[in-house]
Parts: sequence; structure tokens; C-alpha cells
Amino acid sequence: MMNRLKVLLVEDNPGDADLVQEYLSDANQAVFEVECVSRLASATELLAVEPFDLILLDLGLPDSSGLETLKVGLQTAGATPIVVLTGHHDEPSGLEAVQLGAQDYILKGHLERNLLVRTILFSLERKRTQETLQKLVHELDVHKTKLEMQNEDLKTLAADLSHKNLEIQTMTQQLWQAAKLATLGELAASVAHELNNPLATVTLRTEELLAKTPDDHPNVRPLKIIDQELDRMRDLVANLLQFSRRQSNQISSINLCEEIDKTLELVVGHLRNHRIEVQQRCSRDVPMIRADRQQLRQVFLNLMTNAADAMPDGGTLTTLSDVETDPPGHVLIQITDTGTGIDAESLEHVMEPFYTTKTEGKGTGLGLPICRRIVQDHGGTLNITSEVGRGTTVSVILPVTGVTGTSLAFSPSTDETLALQM
Repeated sequence: MMNRLKVLLVEDNPGDADLVQEYLSDANQAVFEVECVSRLASATELLAVEPFDLILLDLGLPDSSGLETLKVGLQTAGATPIVVLTGHHDEPSGLEAVQLGAQDYILKGHLERNLLVRTILFSLERKRTQETLQKLVHELDVHKTKLEMQNEDLKTLAADLSHKNLEIQTMTQQLWQAAKLATLGELAASVAHELNNPLATVTLRTEELLAKTPDDHPNVRPLKIIDQELDRMRDLVANLLQFSRRQSNQISSINLCEEIDKTLELVVGHLRNHRIEVQQRCSRDVPMIRADRQQLRQVFLNLMTNAADAMPDGGTLTTLSDVETDPPGHVLIQITDTGTGIDAESLEHVMEPFYTTKTEGKGTGLGLPICRRIVQDHGGTLNITSEVGRGTTVSVILPVTGVTGTSLAFSPSTDETLALQM
């Protein structure tokens, strides 16, 4: 029989407390044993004499409020993981609580049985994983110190241990990201359902008003601004759904050079209007690959649009398709611009969801994460190099056999270098 998990609920709202206890009382054959207190002082006294597996902590209590509640709770809890309960519209406090040391947070407005149980179990598992990783890091450090005290021949092994240490730190960061993305996936479908219908209604009404309003009327400009913002909201909902849902790949044989040509046709007008010259280079040795045509075209279109946005005063966009020899059996696609570039600090975060270097209202911060997910689903990698004032290069490396493992013959295409004046 599964051991019962002891949960300390610190909540002063009787309705919320009853709801949490009801959700946990019949979850997974009542695997949770919940004890509830309404004040932080009571929780402190209880933790001093009784161990708990996890603490559910409301940030707004009669004897403490805000993030100060969490700081006191962390001091009192010791190694016991804390999941924060925040108000209906207080997600920033939840995110800050995670940065301060909480394992996770739950918005009371989205409190559901499955979400609550998954968050608790995931937080417990993540806490155990972090403790294991910390112990392993400590053991590696001790071992490394012993090796450094030995002869010079062991320096290579010490360097390898440092590399392993970096991998462990990266794994810890990925665990935190996975927790946030899991919550995002739960909410995405609900958000889209709630927003799409009213967005469609408002959009239709705005278009009707624009059609009936003379061009010289003072209301035309405000109506156009509303229409533009509605378009941005629809794009955000669509990107959110794309980011949170994994769809089955429709795999077929793909000619990369043709796909890049066809994608450029979609943005040729935009590039011409922004005085951007396009240069294409496709090696004659580039083989056909196995991939999802529409998803790859989405990646190319997103990267080309980003490159164009980085060159508001014009410039050169270069596409390269070639055989990648390291590792063998792969192809390389590069999209390079001569735009403003990305500083080193921002470059570390551009792959994070909702992070964007574009001006407010110009980007959602989901384009590059979506591109990376598509490339990873195809067994490939996506990397970015950039220099401020000189431009950016995005490199996509894909396996020739794609996700099916079927080897394909080389394409008979000829080597070509094209320069299109836009």
C-alpha cells in the first residue's frame, strides 16, 4: 500500500481550505493526509514538533502577508518543499515566490483537483531530484578535489568532471522550465476557448464599424488601432496553442532548397518594401530529407520574418543549405541577417517562452521556442550566434533520415548561388 503523504495547508479562507481538503481527500485513494491551520504562527509551532512532506502556503494570512510570508515559511520549513497559493490574478507574486525558493505556485482562480494533485506530486519529485543532484554535485566536487591533489596525468579526468557538473546544473534549470511549461499546457486550451469567441465577435463588430466609417472621420484611426491589437491577440492565442500542443508529424520527402524558395515567395513583398536583398546558396550535394513539410516551412517563415524585423533600415538576408559533416548524415540550414544583432545577455534568454527583444506590441516571445520545439521533434538542433551591430545567424541542423529512420538518396539538384534584388 502506498505511504500516505502528509500535507500542511496554511490557509485562512474557510472556503479555499475546504476545497483543497476535499480535492485531496479523495485523490488517488486518499493518499494525502491534510492538516490545516489558518495562521503562520500556528504552522511554525506545528512544524517544530511534527514532520510534513509538503506545505501548501497561502501568501495572504491574518498574521503575515505577501512574499514576507514565504520568507518566514522557508526559514521554518527547512527541507520541506513549499507550494504557494496565490490570488486569482497574482501570477507575478507566484513567479517571484518560485525565484525565492518555493517549488511551485497555484492560482486559486484555476484550482482544479488534477492540477492540484499533479503540482504536489511534481513538486515532491522535483525536490527529491534536486536533493539527489545536489548530493551528486557535492560528491563530484569532493572527488575532483582529490584528483587535483594527485599527479598531472589526472587533469583530463578533472576537466571531464567539471563538464558533468555543468550538465547537472543545466538539468536543474530544465526541471524548473518543465514545471512552468506543464502548467502552461494545462491552461492553454482553456484560455483559447475563452478568448476565441469574444475575439471573433469584437473583430467582426470592429470591421463593420470601419466599413461604415468614412476615411476622413476622426474615429477611423482609433478603430484601426483596435483592429491591429485584435490581430495581435489572435496571434498570441494561436502561438500559445502551438507551443503547448504537440501534433503528429506528417512526414514526407523534402527538398530543402525548394522549401526555402517557396517560403521566400511568401515574404518577398515584405522584404522588398523594407529594402532587403536576399542571397540564396544551396549546395548541389544537399540530399532530400524526411520531415514535416508544413512545420519546416513554419520554422523558415518565422526565422525569415525575425531577420527582416532586425533590419528596419534594409540589409541582406542570406540563406544557406549544405551538407553537415559533424555529425555526419545531417543537413545544415542557416539564415543570416545584417541587422541590429542581439547582445550577449539577451542571447542567453531568447529561447525562453515569452522572452522577446522586439519592442512592445511587436512580438509574443513564442516564435523561437516554437521553432526549437519543431526542430527538436525532428531530431535536430537550433543554435543562434549574434553580434550587436553586425547581425545574427540561426543554424538549424537536421538528420537526413528525419524521425522515421528511413535513408534517402541524394537530390540531383545543382549548385546554385542566387542574388535577388528586393
